[in-house]
Amino acid sequence: MSQMLDRILRAVLIVIAMVAITAADGSGRLGAAAPADPVDALRRQFAAGRGVMVTTKLTVTKKGETIELGSAGAADFGPRGITATDLTATMPAGVFSAFTGAGPRVVTVKGYRYIKDDTARESRGWQESGDDAVRPCLDATWTLLADPAMLAAVLATTTGRSRAGVYDGTPTVLHEGVITLGALHRACPQPCDRLDPAEPQGATAGAKVSWRMWIGEDLLVRRAWAAWDGVSETGRILYTQVADARMTAWGTRPGIEIPRASGGRAG
Repeated sequence: MSQMLDRILRAVLIVIAMVAITAADGSGRLGAAAPADPVDALRRQFAAGRGVMVTTKLTVTKKGETIELGSAGAADFGPRGITATDLTATMPAGVFSAFTGAGPRVVTVKGYRYIKDDTARESRGWQESGDDAVRPCLDATWTLLADPAMLAAVLATTTGRSRAGVYDGTPTVLHEGVITLGALHRACPQPCDRLDPAEPQGATAGAKVSWRMWIGEDLLVRRAWAAWDGVSETGRILYTQVADARMTAWGTRPGIEIPRASGGRAG
């Protein structure tokens, strides 16, 4: 009888330990440790059934005139990173003749983009654009959000940290620093498509980007901000840019669906 009681007690203790481990790390995996740093935390998000919501705003000032562009949407993750994005652009009326103040919606997967522009004079539904160079990414103009290599390169230039506000329900620590456009380009593992700019040269490569990142208690980035001057290779300032991106609902699955094209191809 005593042996049976010992076995029952041992089984109960094992169950209690499993429950405690699951509650502690949220994964149910034995021995799962907390992320070591923001890059590790980002990589741990790369799994089927996970994703993130994103909004971006870019303010461009040239010769006293200012234009604001932006996007909002989501990204789906897989084991190797982003598998799909669904983003709707926003832009002021008159920036491009085909747009009326809103912007097109673009769903991107590896090798394909699906574009729907209901603001054009004649909406043609979803248009498919295929290109082997296309890959889904979250382009914040100065960096690629949710890209471990670029995040590591940016954080390596950190010059200061301080407690900051609450974003997406979590207290954050503000990281800030300065990085050059040349260093950012070298950190980019591969372009999002053939339209990505070539490697910066001369003064353009040395142009400094002042950046700030608000990182939550779970070590995931909630906000990424940057300001820099667009300069020519000879050093002449052409314009100034300020980019501001927010990332929310880490770990939830947006469930992006691939559209059915309407028979046409995007130009």
